[in-house]
Amino acid sequence: MTDRAALLAAITAAPEEDDLPRLVFADWLEEHGDPEWAFAVRVMCAAPHEFDADVQVERMDVGRPSKDVAVALAWLETHAPYHLSMLLGGRRCEQMPGEWLWLTSCPELGLTVEWRRGFIARVRGPLEVARGHLPAMLAAQPVRRAEATDRRPHDRFPDVATAITNRRFAWYQRRIGGLTPPLAVLPDSVYDHLPDGKAAFAKPEWAVDALSAALLGEARDAVEG
Repeated sequence: MTDRAALLAAITAAPEEDDLPRLVFADWLEEHGDPEWAFAVRVMCAAPHEFDADVQVERMDVGRPSKDVAVALAWLETHAPYHLSMLLGGRRCEQMPGEWLWLTSCPELGLTVEWRRGFIARVRGPLEVARGHLPAMLAAQPVRRAEATDRRPHDRFPDVATAITNRRFAWYQRRIGGLTPPLAVLPDSVYDHLPDGKAAFAKPEWAVDALSAALLGEARDAVEG
């Protein structure tokens, strides 16, 4: 494992609020010729709240950010699209319009990533697009969440009180007659990576969390060979 890979693995393994591995990586970036990214990592770790949507909206009324935050925002605007483009085979990428500078998108693929504390933390896009590109992203960024925009768990009991069942929202490996909506069907490999083999959940957000874990698990297996 290279030094870079080991540092990325340390970030992924640490709790999200633990910035020490990120700051160590920032030192590595500076030592290897990327002081701008290193500076952005340090600022985004020191003041993560400055990069929240609510703060950005408030700032439009109260004035400019601090100098350091402005530099980090400028890095996101100018460099984040390049980094994502390199992970997507050179496709054109851009920052989301408006004040959402921590979101970078690839319009061609319908894919968006969210930067947190200096790195890509969340990937959102169509299932097969995400599956196709997550291995490369995980090899280069500490991605913590993946969301499929074209999948939704099936509410199996829409007319029954939720209290009757604790496994209401489900994913499926294949369609069962005309009863299973296509949006709830997952490819075999993704289905097999659902944590603990569970495919039905009490809440829809739990089902979405499980799909995220499955996508990341499948991608990690691909990276590790």
